[in-house]
Formats: sequence, C-alpha cells, structure tokens
Amino acid sequence: MGTKAAVIKYLPTYKWFLIASIPYESGKDIADSSLLKFMLGAEIVFIIFTLIYFTFLRHILKPLNSVTSFFSTFSRELDVGHADLRKQIPLSSKAEDEISSLVNSFNKFLEKLRSALTKIEDSKDTLTFVGKTMENSTVSTTSAISQM
Repeated sequence: MGTKAAVIKYLPTYKWFLIASIPYESGKDIADSSLLKFMLGAEIVFIIFTLIYFTFLRHILKPLNSVTSFFSTFSRELDVGHADLRKQIPLSSKAEDEISSLVNSFNKFLEKLRSALTKIEDSKDTLTFVGKTMENSTVSTTSAISQM
C-alpha cells in the first residue's frame, strides 16, 4: 500500500467530519496537471496583454512621432530664417484626443500668425508708399521755397 494524502473538513451544519484520502501519486499528478494548465493560461493572457499594449502604444506614438518630427523641422527652419508658415502639422486621424487637440490648436496658431504677418507686410507697403509721397511733397516744397 502506497502513501496517501488525506483531507479533513468539519461540516458544522451536520456536526460531521468529512475525511477523504487519495493516493499521493494521483494527487501529485492532478496538482502537476493543474499547475501546467495555470501556467499555460498565464502565458496566453500575458501574450494577449502584450499585444494589446504594443498596439495601443503604437497608436499613441505614431501621432506623437509625427508632431515631434514637424516641430523639429520647423524649429530648424526658424533658426535659419526660412520657416514656411503655410505648413501645417498633418493630422492623420479624426480622433478627438489630446494629441489631435494640440495639433489643431497649433495649426490655428500658425494661421493667426500668418494673418498677422500679412497685415504687417500690408502695413509696411502702405507706410512705404506714404513715406515716398511725403518725400516727394517735401522735395516739391523745398524746390518751391528755393525758387522764391
């Protein structure tokens, strides 16, 4: 007769003790089988969560990389004085997340900056015209005074 494992459980409702025994080798086989199933299940769950995590991470990082690339290029262009303010950060998705909100806000900022620079350019042209007109008037007035 081989080694046996026993379990004793008290059942208070009936005031009984329940005693069960099983050959040790059978119990070990059941435990090993359960542990193997648990480990396999844990590995499957780990793989699924890893795939979900990297998919989510890629979904988040792709727009961030696009924004980072744009800012890097735009910054270099500003440093040398050749930034094209007509450029906008490309928005790859219609998502309503923080990154999209940041991109939309920056693109609106660039539009307002372009508008302000256009107004400044127009004002410069107007002031140049007024300055030349005043210069011509001054020359005319100076020559009229010298003829007197």
